Amino acid sequence: MKKLYYLIALLVLLGCKKDDEVPVTSFTRIYDHSNYNVDYRPLDVEEGTDSYVILATTTLDRTQFPGIQLVQVDKEGEFESSYEFSENTIAPTSDLMKVDTFFYFFAMDPVSLQASLVSFTPGFGNITATPLNGLLYPLAGSLTSDNQFLLLSYNPDDKLSVISKVDRTGSVGSTAAYTIGPGSDVEEAIINHYTQPDDKSLSFFCGEVSGSLVYFNGFFNYSMSLVFSNFSGDPAGVVQGQFTDAGIRSVLPINGSTFAISGYQFDDNFIYPSVTLATSGLSSSVDLYTSNAAEWRPHTPVVLKSYTLNEIEYIVYAAETKSRQVALYMYEKNSGNFAGLAHIGYANPFTLSSLTVDDENHLVVLGTTYVAGRFRRIFVEKISETDMEKRVLKTEE
Repeated sequence: MKKLYYLIALLVLLGCKKDDEVPVTSFTRIYDHSNYNVDYRPLDVEEGTDSYVILATTTLDRTQFPGIQLVQVDKEGEFESSYEFSENTIAPTSDLMKVDTFFYFFAMDPVSLQASLVSFTPGFGNITATPLNGLLYPLAGSLTSDNQFLLLSYNPDDKLSVISKVDRTGSVGSTAAYTIGPGSDVEEAIINHYTQPDDKSLSFFCGEVSGSLVYFNGFFNYSMSLVFSNFSGDPAGVVQGQFTDAGIRSVLPINGSTFAISGYQFDDNFIYPSVTLATSGLSSSVDLYTSNAAEWRPHTPVVLKSYTLNEIEYIVYAAETKSRQVALYMYEKNSGNFAGLAHIGYANPFTLSSLTVDDENHLVVLGTTYVAGRFRRIFVEKISETDMEKRVLKTEE
């Protein structure tokens, strides 16, 4: 197993030197490693007090499930520290959440498959993994308006998609379980989601519409479907997909039943910066597909974030292009009108993992690129408000 001091000694920063006199408000950083066999896959980035914390996975020797790596960099992207979990805690969900001074994410025990809530403080102190009794195969998590968490998990014995509310102590509150229904087994697809993320990974996610209505994207009626739930026996509403071939890729609640969404129909992608979804009753993602987002590569991850600039609210869509860049599209939130776009990447392929907006309204983009054309490494790009105006709102010619 790789030791922590290896990463601290060997992780080096490529790019511009820190300027001690002029604060760096925008940058691109690539984090290399002298061990060519090391392969880190970033999942999410969150802002700390004076830093950014990156949640990533790493390969393990004794299991096909991914291990867990944390990396902390300062506000100018300079590497500060890292922490690698033991093989007793694996397979993190791709959601790093912050409440007060603590960071949280969900992970899994490699033997029992039981989900756990992992917490830590900046500098990787106070690390705790609290088992969540009865919940297996954690697939996605999110933060709620009352600073608790939603967890989407899977029950392989009873073939159920399970949405649960979890507090910061690891106590499980409201829970609803929905049967997968008759049809082919989905467990193989779920295992592949953990072990083969490059091969048409599945879009598991969950979130909150209001205090009483939540949603998750997971298996329902043997298809990847967007399910709305008020934690009752039956779903409040379902946007049905087509097994893993068509469905919703990501959503961002705007107001009531109005959402910004992205979706896919086999190898095509589609987007709606503003669309009304039936949060009650049954509908189909197929009916939402009208045109292809031609620049995007098939099966790209798509991340949506709200962003305010010059007192105008926007929605940022981030996705991977067929030319292996990361594209940032901006739409006005109220009208849904297209406002601008920019690209991240040059020469080597760039892939997308996550976005966050920090307290100074910088857009922070996380993903991977390749060193020497072969070795996948983490990149972070921080874009200031000024650069968002110059690069994104002025559409590229």
